[in-house]
Amino acid sequence: MPKFIRGLWGGEPGERQERWLNKTRNDVKGGLELNKILAPEVYAVGSPSIEYLRSLEIEPRVIVGQPGNFWRTKLLILLAAVREFGEIVWLDWDAKLLKPIPESFWDQLRLGQPLQCHIRQYFRVKCRWRAINPRVLPGGAFIYCRDRSLIERALQVSTACPGLDDEQCMAYVIDEAAGGWRGPWHFYSQGWDPYCYTINGEMYPPQNPIFTAG
Repeated sequence: MPKFIRGLWGGEPGERQERWLNKTRNDVKGGLELNKILAPEVYAVGSPSIEYLRSLEIEPRVIVGQPGNFWRTKLLILLAAVREFGEIVWLDWDAKLLKPIPESFWDQLRLGQPLQCHIRQYFRVKCRWRAINPRVLPGGAFIYCRDRSLIERALQVSTACPGLDDEQCMAYVIDEAAGGWRGPWHFYSQGWDPYCYTINGEMYPPQNPIFTAG
């Protein structure tokens, strides 16, 4: 059965993640109303995140162990979720619902690729393995996945290149799966970009978006 997924991690004392967690906690509070609609499975790593979610009466699924670098944790959450549910959508806590979720929501996503993320462009170079468009890559705010092997491959990339974040790892995997990077239009037209999520300044905004960033 497909599931919406959210997660929280970081915040160990003395780490830079503590600052990130404080910002995200505000997003979590803002996302509680959407949780009532989505009924997501919420994952947590680390006692600060677990305790905070429980203070909001959210009982998370706990991932134990040492995940490695900061953004690798998100990939581990994605893998745990897709292993359990088979088909998932990850939403960041600041996501906003633009209109009611249609009955065809999951069926429409299945018409696209098994891993879908909205495409965006950064100011700095992110994909140094490419000859063109090294600043363009899939964002991590909305992630659809129905093939755990792609997340497993992203984790392999993270292990080999621990300096890469989750978006860079997924970009590398999608480039591989697509037979190489052929430009933003190819990414979009081949179904790697979800039909239902939009952000300001997006290269190929959907006609009828359902979700957007906060």
